[in-house]
Amino acid sequence: MNRKLNYFLVAASTLLSTASFAAEPCKAYVRLDLGYGLAGGTKAYGPAFHDNVENALVEYKYNAGLDRDQHGMIGDLAVGYAFNDAMRGEVSFDFKPKMIAKAYTFKVETEEYGGTARVLYDFNNNTSVTPFVFGGLGATNIKPKIKPHAAQMFGAEGTPYIGRINNDGTIVKDADGNIPTYSSIKMSSKTVMTYQAGFGLAFKATDDISIDLTYGLGGKTDYKVLNNIATLLGEKDVPIKDEESVEDRFKEIKFKNQLDQSLTLGVRFTM
Repeated sequence: MNRKLNYFLVAASTLLSTASFAAEPCKAYVRLDLGYGLAGGTKAYGPAFHDNVENALVEYKYNAGLDRDQHGMIGDLAVGYAFNDAMRGEVSFDFKPKMIAKAYTFKVETEEYGGTARVLYDFNNNTSVTPFVFGGLGATNIKPKIKPHAAQMFGAEGTPYIGRINNDGTIVKDADGNIPTYSSIKMSSKTVMTYQAGFGLAFKATDDISIDLTYGLGGKTDYKVLNNIATLLGEKDVPIKDEESVEDRFKEIKFKNQLDQSLTLGVRFTM
């Protein structure tokens, strides 16, 4: 009985010492990353109106890949904590000040600011280069702005404008019967959930500084970027009054199935 008790005490002390080592706090750090982001594979979905050969409004579903995927400069500022030589946790402030996409006759510009909580695992190998993997969940607030981009579709003499439509596809007019037109329209902001996973390489510069090269792959929940907008055709600086000069009337466009990719280079300072 005493021998079994001794075996149990030895095993318990070993487990406790291992657990205390794994939970032993190491060091906090801050990190700043800058790079490039691309939301590939995005499709735009939404109902729209279009003139057929009889000049009658026909509603149809817009469902196609973007003319150009959403892209732009990105970055994040993070504070983290290394629990031991392998495990890290961090919280970051993520910013994408100007992401640009083109969908049919529209250019969509978005400002995206949010935060992410990540768990990271370092593959320490006693060299100056340490591979790591990570995963995270977060949220971001998206502020879309809609601009026309398809002037070439209408010929050199035409300039596209943006106007608003009613639910039946007719153009919204002012009290004088004119069609108000805009060079851009800001849409309502939207907060969506985000997720990300990826891998990277940490290059040791000094005992307290490392350079992180990181590739991330993730996505976000679907969100609406356009609501009751129409693309109009007219001469520069001249309001459009003829409703037959309207090209297409879009009720809405929703970005779905976004696959966000990022490549960033950052500096990590250990305290």
